[in-house]
Amino acid sequence: MPPAPQFPLPPSLGLADVRPGDSAAGEAGAILHVVGTATASLTGDDAGLFGIDGIETLELVKDPDAPARSWETGSEADGPGPVDGGPAFGVKVRFTCPDPPAKETFAAAAVLTVSAGGASVTHGFPVTATVLPENLEVQFEPPAFFRGEEQDLTVTISSTYRRDVAGLLSFSSDQPGAFSFGKLVSAITVPRLGTASVTVPVKATAAVTGDYDLTVAFQPDDTAAPAADTRTARILGHRAVTVTSTFASQLTLFHPSKTPGFLNATVDSDGPVTVFFELIGIPETVSLTLPPSVTVDAKAAVGIDIVVSSSLTAFTDAFAPITIAWLVPADDFHPEELRGSFVLSEVSLPMRVVTVPSGELSDGTVSGSATLVIQQDGFVNYQGHVHNDGLLGGNYLMAIWFPDARDDQGNTVTFIYENRIAGTLGGGDSRDGDWDVSGPSDPALKQLIIDTFGQFDSSPEANLQFESDLRIDLETLFLGTLADLGIAAIIVYLPD
Repeated sequence: MPPAPQFPLPPSLGLADVRPGDSAAGEAGAILHVVGTATASLTGDDAGLFGIDGIETLELVKDPDAPARSWETGSEADGPGPVDGGPAFGVKVRFTCPDPPAKETFAAAAVLTVSAGGASVTHGFPVTATVLPENLEVQFEPPAFFRGEEQDLTVTISSTYRRDVAGLLSFSSDQPGAFSFGKLVSAITVPRLGTASVTVPVKATAAVTGDYDLTVAFQPDDTAAPAADTRTARILGHRAVTVTSTFASQLTLFHPSKTPGFLNATVDSDGPVTVFFELIGIPETVSLTLPPSVTVDAKAAVGIDIVVSSSLTAFTDAFAPITIAWLVPADDFHPEELRGSFVLSEVSLPMRVVTVPSGELSDGTVSGSATLVIQQDGFVNYQGHVHNDGLLGGNYLMAIWFPDARDDQGNTVTFIYENRIAGTLGGGDSRDGDWDVSGPSDPALKQLIIDTFGQFDSSPEANLQFESDLRIDLETLFLGTLADLGIAAIIVYLPD
């Protein structure tokens, strides 16, 4: 069998801090190992301040759902009984405190008598009651203040003295200047066994947010003990944040380009503030380096780079916004979350175009000029005009090449146009030659133009060749001329 559980009632009864004029009750008990009829009585109570509220029997009962046993009430009765049962008993005793009390501690004994089988068993329970000691208590709950804010502070003084207590109530702070008080000292009288309240306007005058100790003290005029209470009062602050940009309202970004700029975060606050940034809108063709946050003391400039990093098929003249959001979260001393957003700049990504004129050229009786228009996406337009003043017609070739634009083999990018032209005696359909061709159609050549686009605006060269002897291959002749100059050419063909 498992051991019996601990008996739930104490062997003696102590009633502490009973307020004069009030009463208090409690219960004591014992295991007497007998079953019978029990009654209770009091001894030692000459003033009649104690009374028997009730009596009960207790027995061990097995829990049907568990192996453990527990003490449970068998029977009970009001007042001194009688009550039948056992083997354990409890007595409920009440003490009524006189007002005024003649002393601070009162004592008696509750006597339990159990009759069983013609015999009786007695057991005494010591009972002690103490009177609530005389004391003063100051209580207040300070509100949270914003800097510069004034609020009413209510202070309550509770007294357990059996006489009225008059005195002075004063206010102070652990840091002078943190608060100002409508009254530094208030005269107040606390009634016997009662409370008194004072409401004083308090203004938070601290320059810095934080937690400040606020003390309220009561100094009695007589021999009563003084009392004080210190609580922490929190002073909060408002903040203002402004985020602006040094970027132009509209930016034209060519590929590739990098446009540096700054965000200026200005904070009106009593301490450092962390401003968080988030990019919430940007054209797909633009990348932006943006710090996730910056800590600002008073004023700060946050460096930002804008970098174009897009495919060369995404050029546009239309302006699209870059939008940034900023956030200052609330903290312990600043309950207001601040947030905002702004358009950093509107950007466009126009295509760069290089126009290359050949200038006036001539060879023999043929003269003319040409113009190359090269776009950043690899598209090229080649236009030109030549005229033959001679008797004989023949073949002409107009070439423009770029010594600084080379493929990965070191070959110079070269554009040529070749055709026939008539003379006075014939040799073609016309003594004027005109062309307007675009391309290239070869993807590899188009990519070559894209890769070397930055070199097309540096020192181009042009040449016009004419041969009336149709047996001569002008392209071979031209390439030989370049070879004599130490130039290996890669020819970009543009279809008619």
